[in-house]
Amino acid sequence: MKRFLIAAFFTIGFFTAVDRASAQEISVRSHLDRTEVGVNREFTLSVVIEGAQRGNYSPELPDISRFARYLSTSTNQNIQMVNGRVDQSYSMNYRFRASQIGRFTIPAVTVEVEGKAYTTDPITLTVSERPPARTAGPNGAGEDGGLAEDDIFLETTTDRTQAFTGQPVIVEYRIFTRVNINSYTIAELPAASGFWVEEFDVSQERTETVVRDGKEYTTLVLRKVAVFPTNSGTKTLEPMNLDAEVRLRRRGGRDPFGFSGSLLGRTERVPIASEPVNIEVLPLPTDGRPDDFSGFVGNLRVTSSLDRTEVETNDALTFTVRVTGTGNLRTLPDPEIDFPSDFEVFPPEITSNTADQGDVIAGTKTYSYVLIPRSPGQPAIPAVAISYFDPARRDYRRASSRPFDIEVTGDAIGAPVAAGRGRAAIHPLREDIRFIQIADPQLRRRDGSLLGSSVFWAIVLTPLLALGGATGVRRHRNRLSGDVAYARQRRANKKARKKFQAARALLSENTRKEFYAEVGKALQGFLGDKLNIPEAGFMSDEVGKLLTERGAPTNAVRELVEILETCDRQRFAPSQANQSEMQSFLSRAENAMTSIGAALG
Repeated sequence: MKRFLIAAFFTIGFFTAVDRASAQEISVRSHLDRTEVGVNREFTLSVVIEGAQRGNYSPELPDISRFARYLSTSTNQNIQMVNGRVDQSYSMNYRFRASQIGRFTIPAVTVEVEGKAYTTDPITLTVSERPPARTAGPNGAGEDGGLAEDDIFLETTTDRTQAFTGQPVIVEYRIFTRVNINSYTIAELPAASGFWVEEFDVSQERTETVVRDGKEYTTLVLRKVAVFPTNSGTKTLEPMNLDAEVRLRRRGGRDPFGFSGSLLGRTERVPIASEPVNIEVLPLPTDGRPDDFSGFVGNLRVTSSLDRTEVETNDALTFTVRVTGTGNLRTLPDPEIDFPSDFEVFPPEITSNTADQGDVIAGTKTYSYVLIPRSPGQPAIPAVAISYFDPARRDYRRASSRPFDIEVTGDAIGAPVAAGRGRAAIHPLREDIRFIQIADPQLRRRDGSLLGSSVFWAIVLTPLLALGGATGVRRHRNRLSGDVAYARQRRANKKARKKFQAARALLSENTRKEFYAEVGKALQGFLGDKLNIPEAGFMSDEVGKLLTERGAPTNAVRELVEILETCDRQRFAPSQANQSEMQSFLSRAENAMTSIGAALG
């Protein structure tokens, strides 16, 4: 009993102190996790509110897009009790990636707390060509127990730095590490502006051990792609960003029990970015360019086949063209074929199969045509030819199939048909159906019973159905008034649709920030109602986990989280999105909400 009273007294005292803390003076400040950072490296701007309860605060961040790119947002709350005094603070952390070398000033941040506006002090950030050096200690760790600069890094390699327009460039993103990695996530994929991208399958890649500058590293290919430049000029492969959780050994190497840092080590989240790579893209030569050249770059082989070469008029033929080779076959246009004029030609059925073969993108594209000859004779299907540019030989080449001669027998369409053929009385094509009566028939059933009458059963069942419906409506209303979670779930779609309508009214380039904020509020409100969680302090990654646990499809969850992060990014680092892009984004958001709603029920 005594222990219970002590625990109760302590609990009451703690919450009383928390209540008093809410009345303490409010202060707002901002700071950086580092004041010097390397270009293409990450830094975090934190806005800390002290002395206020946790709420849905929206700081007005300055536009720093000219030297940094916004990545993501996270929040956390801290409560401390020291000598009976409770201090609490609420922190909003904004991750950026430095993109420009120089010394920059991050202007003041303004945030409204409990009806009053607070402004922080400006902060100076230095972006250098390389990140600040850290002194390496034993076993690949810094002297302070942290990471040395070369303990873990991401490298981008290409098979060439000069290519023709449309020529594939094989790009590998490989991680090198001297420390243990618990897990990693791709924080941001490189932008593919100016390239068509084809992914390689790297699921079967294995780790290797290599030696660099006398140091041993474990390395693994994380991503491999073939990029096809779409136009000439100098193109830049943007960096890829990772978030790696690494395990650091305690200072001094092995612990006294021989567990090599496994028990006494600590984990640390490390942002890693590769370096950008420039590709010089050459235009295709104009000398010797064929008139029928469609822009394909690679190597091709064309074959064709015909299911038969002897046929009667009005019988169908199947003509198949198969194109195999290396290059971006997805962009290969349909071949131009000069079919005989008396053939009826249907649009082709197209199938394609593209796969990576080592360091080459290869595949097959098949066109199946249905042909119907309408007159007898000996027509010919010409060879199918496709011109392409071979970057290895640096000249234009032509791949072609063989022609086919066809023997068509029978009668021409529209001519009299010989006697005894069964259809001699019908000459016009597609008019071989003769209607006997065009008026609708009026049929009535005689000697029917009352039990077989639909009117009888409608009269009998209508009162019962009405009673059942009224009972269901009453139960639904009672549950809405007594079950908050059920009520929120039932009204989630309607509330979200209203907010989407409000966002649609903001489809203007002058209201980009308000538009993305309204879309974000609609999705946050929808998820809060569906999952019965508060909207204040909404965390997209936590909601993603909850949705996955509730059985929502992984692709739909990933799409929704990406849309939420885009809304957040557009609020704090607005882009130059035009009205059509905003309309497309709104459709994506509505489709994502529909998919998640269908999965949650």
